[in-house]
Amino acid sequence: MAIVKFNNRKNSTSNHNKNKLNRIVAYITDYTKTCNDLIGGVGVSEENAVERMETVKKFFGKEGGREYIHFCISFKGKRDADTAYFIADNISQLLDGFQVLFAVHLNTKNIHVHFVINSVNINDGHKYSQSKSDMELLKSKINEIVTNFGFNTDEVIIDENDYFNYEYEEDEFLMNLTITAFRA
Repeated sequence: MAIVKFNNRKNSTSNHNKNKLNRIVAYITDYTKTCNDLIGGVGVSEENAVERMETVKKFFGKEGGREYIHFCISFKGKRDADTAYFIADNISQLLDGFQVLFAVHLNTKNIHVHFVINSVNINDGHKYSQSKSDMELLKSKINEIVTNFGFNTDEVIIDENDYFNYEYEEDEFLMNLTITAFRA
């Protein structure tokens, strides 16, 4: 089973919410959860993700509002980490013009991948859209990728009212996509 959860973040001037981009990048690249070989990106690397994402925001004058998009894909059971990495890399390529950092986490009973997407497009400065139709299209494309890697997708559900908490913050997810996939 693969579960996809999207998280929507906004900038804030309060001390509690400062440096969220730094914190999420540090969280997903934490070597107690992943390793160097399982971290990838499009337009950024582990070493420069925060700096490059902030540079794009500044260049287009879009430093306010939604700071980044965070989503996670979880595969039921211990899957091959390399397969999860290649699936993540393929998904990242779908996000044309957006910088993406991802990391495969091995620290739970279900292997999972965290993605952080810059909310500002590097080509034209538009903000990432998360409408229901956008999520449906992305869900469909993710299904194709998962199928191409030998999974059989049986069920896809969107629940806009789902909540998901990490130990470092308590923010609501904008959208929750559940993709059930079983090894063929």
